[in-house]
Amino acid sequence: MTSFSVDETSNQSCSSPVLGKRKPVKPPSSVWEHFIKVEGCDPKYPRAACKHCGASYACDSKRNGTTNLKRHLEKCKMYVNPLEDNVEGEGDSESNLMTASFTQENCRKMLARMVILDELPFKFVESEGFHQFCRALNPKFVIPSRVTVAKDCFQMYMKEKKKLKNALTRSGQRVCLTTDTWTSVQNINYMVITAHFIDDDWNLHKRILNFCQVANHKGDTIGRAIEKCLEGWGIDRLFTVTVDNASSNDVAIAYLVKKFKGRNGLVLDGEFIHIRCCAHILNLIVSDALKDLHVSIIRIRNAVKYVRSSPARLQIFKDFAKEDKMSTKNCLTMDVPTRWNSTFTMLDGAIKCQKTFERLEEHDPSYLPKDDIPTTEDWDNAKVFVKFLKTFSEVTMKFSASMSVTSNIFFHELCLIQEIIREYSSYENALLSQMTLSMQTKFNKYWGITTSEKTNLLLYVSVVLDPRYKLAYVNYCFNEFLEEDCAKIWTNKVEEAFRRLCDDYYMRMSKEKYSQTQSCTPIEGFGFQSQSEIPSISSSGSYKARATVHDRFKQSNKTCLDDAKTEVTRYLDEARIDCMGDEYLDLLTWWKVNASRFKIISQVARDIYSIPISTVPSESAFSTGGRVLDSFRSSLTPQTAEALICAQNWIQSKPLDDMTEEIDGAEEIDEGNILFEVRI
Repeated sequence: MTSFSVDETSNQSCSSPVLGKRKPVKPPSSVWEHFIKVEGCDPKYPRAACKHCGASYACDSKRNGTTNLKRHLEKCKMYVNPLEDNVEGEGDSESNLMTASFTQENCRKMLARMVILDELPFKFVESEGFHQFCRALNPKFVIPSRVTVAKDCFQMYMKEKKKLKNALTRSGQRVCLTTDTWTSVQNINYMVITAHFIDDDWNLHKRILNFCQVANHKGDTIGRAIEKCLEGWGIDRLFTVTVDNASSNDVAIAYLVKKFKGRNGLVLDGEFIHIRCCAHILNLIVSDALKDLHVSIIRIRNAVKYVRSSPARLQIFKDFAKEDKMSTKNCLTMDVPTRWNSTFTMLDGAIKCQKTFERLEEHDPSYLPKDDIPTTEDWDNAKVFVKFLKTFSEVTMKFSASMSVTSNIFFHELCLIQEIIREYSSYENALLSQMTLSMQTKFNKYWGITTSEKTNLLLYVSVVLDPRYKLAYVNYCFNEFLEEDCAKIWTNKVEEAFRRLCDDYYMRMSKEKYSQTQSCTPIEGFGFQSQSEIPSISSSGSYKARATVHDRFKQSNKTCLDDAKTEVTRYLDEARIDCMGDEYLDLLTWWKVNASRFKIISQVARDIYSIPISTVPSESAFSTGGRVLDSFRSSLTPQTAEALICAQNWIQSKPLDDMTEEIDGAEEIDEGNILFEVRI
């Protein structure tokens, strides 16, 4: 430990009055044993570098905290955690099954885990290759049958389900839902219901709750399925439901509002519960603009199709490309009618080999008919298409991010799209003008600020909750695209929605606090243990006492609302955080650090930043077709398919140890009481 000596003479000459005890300083996080602050950085924006791999991160104590440093340490390939060298993991968590000593039970658990994670068929354990591998690894291991493996997988599913349910119910977690539909190869309809929430440590989580069979895609059917799912999980606090832009989903949302409104589980009676999938809407906007395909796209598609139609033509094309010192990698990709981004990819690749296509035209006598050969103008048009569509491709990928906050990016991307449409519509190019006009019409239908009621105001409030922007940025953007009076009206709407949300949360928190006080603390001066011990009071005295209690409650409620308004005003009046350049701000960390200053607004931010703005992952966001269940899972019963899909998601996800204690023991399944049938 480093010691410091103090010169007594100097100390005496600088004598001062005796000060009180200093406030104890919180010890530094243990993560600093693995990081060192980078020298030469701007003191306002400090950075820390990993001692193991050298990666650097922003580390300002107020803006960033140490969460990002801890996350890096968990994933750092150069860092070896000494605690992971233990002979056997502690607890019964499935992620701690690291053993040096052989046991049949642990091997069976890890086998079931492998089958779930790698989506292996149960009959895999009966293959000769697997048997040979196990004999070489450890001859003592008795390989279970496919039925036993299926039971082990279901047992693991039940255990993980109980842990997750315990975490959600104990914490009283408010959740945001997404729903998506799947179809098996037998044309059986399935619906997946996923919960999104931020825990007490401000970590974003995504958990599949149900993968259930539904009779049809009607609104009432979907609504009942969601209601049944939430009741089964004991969830009664619902914030939003993100669905695609189908009319049947409007009916489903109305059904849920009707059912949950009376249970006081919806914020503002479900006024902002409906979130339309932004990736789907953007897909509709772009697809509508491309539905009347330009002749340039058709000609380039025909050229690519010609080259790919036979191995001989493909080889000739590659030879020409080699002579031109061009790479043919990703240059001959065919597009798919239901995926507009595939058209973007096809054009982007073909443009790189324009010279090779032109050489093919000169030397191949059997090339396309003259009217079908891409011209110089066609290639120029394709370059315009690619430049225009690239932005929409990038925005779609941002909307479809599944493990990061997305509700705060919607407004920024909305303004970007509007700016691009406005910019390209002023071009003299007739092709672009026609395309942007079509997109503007569709854009106004779904996202037009003054022309559409389909955009949820919560996505605007999420920008207000960003300390870098707040209400001033929303007002500025409105003024950019709207007339002054209209911009003022919509700014007031966003502010009103923000204040109403805070008032609602104040009311709920005050009621919860009052309820806890009543259930835990007796009223001062009364020691009654039962109803029979309460003395009788005259009717007039009873009325007077009751009126006094009511007056006190009204006064406390009024004070609560006054505090809400004060907190909102204080937050909006505080100076915005200035992040220079591309400086990254972790919003969840910022709100975690500042939650003590804004007790109510932080709870609003916690729920709003849980909202997913897309129902599908990025790889499916560009498709207008449905999602199809693979042949293996389609061969299983609905219960088995649900168990495998849900368990895979839960095992792969970040644990919820900070929300609930580990549950001792495994779920026992009685022999002969298998809830599913194995069809392999």
